[in-house]
Amino acid sequence: MKKLGAIIAAAFVMIAGTTTYAADSVFEGIVLYIPHRIVDAFDVFSMTVGFGPTARVKVYSTRYLAFGAGVGVEASAVKQINRQYGAGLESGWDASFAWLSAEHSQREDSIGSLKDYYYYETGIPSPSERIYDYFEGTRDFWSIGVDTGAGLVKFSFELHPVEIADFITGWLFIDLKDDDFGVEDINL
Repeated sequence: MKKLGAIIAAAFVMIAGTTTYAADSVFEGIVLYIPHRIVDAFDVFSMTVGFGPTARVKVYSTRYLAFGAGVGVEASAVKQINRQYGAGLESGWDASFAWLSAEHSQREDSIGSLKDYYYYETGIPSPSERIYDYFEGTRDFWSIGVDTGAGLVKFSFELHPVEIADFITGWLFIDLKDDDFGVEDINL
């Protein structure tokens, strides 16, 4: 009889622990519902404004379908995929025609949450490359965008289809990107 009582007590503790976690999770989801939707809305796009000698024109609908070329060295202010915000020095060249691309570029001396990278590739781009990692990558393989620059000014703008889906499903409490933050992540 004592063993049965111990098993029931252990089961109760385990169930109570998961119920508390679920209740906390639901409470957190309700309290942070609007902040999550606002942050998800800002995740839908990326922008870069740079200053430095540059010449570039490129349009793309994913990295599989890109047309254009560019070369330059710029100091850039960036709002990028995976919540990268900051500034850094960007340099290099790239050329793309349909699915064929060649690129040698880098970002260094970044500040903020912006990540540095070095990228050299020729041929057909692949979403499995580390730079395009879905959760931690510095670029979005599936983005749709434009990259322009002339003289001393560079501007780029991208839309992120996966982030658009994350924003839409977020209204139904579904976090596709698994990037919603919790109360413990807020630093006041």
